[in-house]
Amino acid sequence: MPITDLSDRLGKEEDAYESIPPPAPQVPLQDGGPVAWMQCAGAFCLFFNSWGLVNTFGAFQAYYASSVLRDVSPSTISWIGSLQAFLFVFGGVITGPLYDRGYLRTLVRLGSALVVLGLVMTSLCSKYWQFMLAQGLLTGLGNAMFFVPSMALLPTYFVKRRALSTGIAITGGNLGGIVYSVVFRQLQPRIGFGWATRTIALVMLVTLLLPMICLKMRVRPTVARQFFDPQPWTELPFATFAASCFSGLIGLYIPYFYIDSFARENGLAATQLALYLLPIMNTGSVFGRVTLCYIADRSGPVSILILCALGSAISAFAWSGVTSVKGLITFSIFYGCFSGTFLSLVMTTVAVVLCPDLSVLGTRIGMACIPCAVGLLIGSPIGGTTIKHGWLGLQLLTGVALTLSMAGMIGLRVLKVGWRPFKRC
Repeated sequence: MPITDLSDRLGKEEDAYESIPPPAPQVPLQDGGPVAWMQCAGAFCLFFNSWGLVNTFGAFQAYYASSVLRDVSPSTISWIGSLQAFLFVFGGVITGPLYDRGYLRTLVRLGSALVVLGLVMTSLCSKYWQFMLAQGLLTGLGNAMFFVPSMALLPTYFVKRRALSTGIAITGGNLGGIVYSVVFRQLQPRIGFGWATRTIALVMLVTLLLPMICLKMRVRPTVARQFFDPQPWTELPFATFAASCFSGLIGLYIPYFYIDSFARENGLAATQLALYLLPIMNTGSVFGRVTLCYIADRSGPVSILILCALGSAISAFAWSGVTSVKGLITFSIFYGCFSGTFLSLVMTTVAVVLCPDLSVLGTRIGMACIPCAVGLLIGSPIGGTTIKHGWLGLQLLTGVALTLSMAGMIGLRVLKVGWRPFKRC
């Protein structure tokens, strides 16, 4: 069979498989209902198995640093988790336009296969480069398939509860961080690293069945979009927002990666409770995302983003004064509450404030993913290089980065609604 004929045939089969009828030019937005909340549940499972793994990496980092990769510096080890997080968010640049073209089911199914395979391969690793390829690259590529579908789908099903539904979905990332970190902590000493990791992979496989079955696009653009759209970058509000996200994501996940190592090195991990600082931080994130995202539906996402950046920065600066287990637990709760809400409202802001046409929402989210992903990639490794001079540098880096992000969000609010503090934005 000629190559051109085979390509045409495969293209037709893919189009038939992914066929989603384009909507009429004006499709009234659905606002809730059983189908909408089922989409929310599916997106929750996607975050549970993607961002949940990123939120668990602090437990892996502490294990690697004390065991199989004890001769590797903390900064170098953190590149594994940073690459995974980077690919998860940066993948939106590619998956956003693919989502706009209607390839939702292909993205979810391919991503599910890659994340499970990546974690199974991680369980067999013993060298740094192997962990980088399996946990960092392969799992990260699978995660990349999930980000835009889980974020761009919900705004087409909700109007009044957009921020709340998005917050609930992203809460899956924190619950995944709680569940998987506890599973790893409990099983690794008993059955070994390999079987503990494979157990997590099995849980992922089961919980990914729901989104593979139930997720369904409601709005599909009638015109195929570009993979890179320069238009948002010419808009001052979007550019200001992007710079703020870049700064915020540099510092945001440093505590998630290093909180366990900090407790161990400072003699604060003697009690059983202190060994679960990462789940405690993720628990704070769950509370923050549900409550603050609910408030964001009324006050506007940008206003709550400013509050989250402020609260996270204050918590990060206060971290430098922590000298007891009680203080560290208190820091974990407060920092988790504010920092967890930050990322969920970043994408809600794109949908509500910075995207005048929902048919290009996937591409707009993809553009917003670029500064977020770069910040995630370099933040934790940069923080890790400061540890050899003490923990103060890492803590100050976190606080300063989040303070600069808060200033950028204030600038975005001024650009959109002026100096009116009670105006919704």
